[in-house]
Amino acid sequence: MYDYLNESFRNEESLQYILSIQVSLNGFSFCIRKANDNSLLVFKHTDLKISNEQLVTRRLEDWIHEEELLQKKYKALELIWMGPHFTLLPDNLNDEQIFSDTIRMLFPVQTEEYAVSVAEQLNARLLFLLPPELKRFLNDHFESFQIQHGVENLLRPNEKDAQEKQVRLLFDEKELYVIYFDEGQLKLCNAFSIKHANDAVYYILTALKQFKVTPKNIAAYLAGKSVFLTASCEMLEKYFRSVDYFAPTANETSGLDQKTISEYPCLFNGK
Repeated sequence: MYDYLNESFRNEESLQYILSIQVSLNGFSFCIRKANDNSLLVFKHTDLKISNEQLVTRRLEDWIHEEELLQKKYKALELIWMGPHFTLLPDNLNDEQIFSDTIRMLFPVQTEEYAVSVAEQLNARLLFLLPPELKRFLNDHFESFQIQHGVENLLRPNEKDAQEKQVRLLFDEKELYVIYFDEGQLKLCNAFSIKHANDAVYYILTALKQFKVTPKNIAAYLAGKSVFLTASCEMLEKYFRSVDYFAPTANETSGLDQKTISEYPCLFNGK
């Protein structure tokens, strides 16, 4: 049973499609898109509660074996990981020793599992930690794949918003990602742990305060899923000029409503 299935989808044409898989402690999702125009064919989300990252790879392996469509070969495979340990580096810092030193300095957990993706529009590299054994599992089961971080698609500046300030807020259950743009320039990208909607509002307002931003003058765009999202949205409406869903590619996912698109912005907004 799928959350969305386009009638034009054909099993035998999988080599003409792109498969995207999103992985987090709160569940797994996948979508299948046409490679030629990025239009959505299939989408499914499975809610899970995984207690820690040590168990992610094992649960992912079980889930992939259960999903028939994930057994097929595709033109390309993208895996999107949602996790709070990430940082941006200048594009010219492309060295494994630099990556290892950065991980050791910035992150409280020590791991050899990491990935690096290129944020082309920012002239930067996104360095992020991965669950243990995830790369090994992917290498064993797929011929080729790309790994990106879930925040990556929200870091892309939007030309139509280049002249204004805006904040993008990505919720992943009890993690909140705050991204702030000033006239198309990325000024802030950070992750916070939240236990209540009040926490989300506090971190957002405090983060913007350092840039001397008046929230009433800017728009806020919400994405992701969380038990705190609805309450946070209602509270943020008191502070910001406008609050709306972050869903920039509605035309490519016309079979879904804007709210659903905003819940999985990393999944639907493929490269």
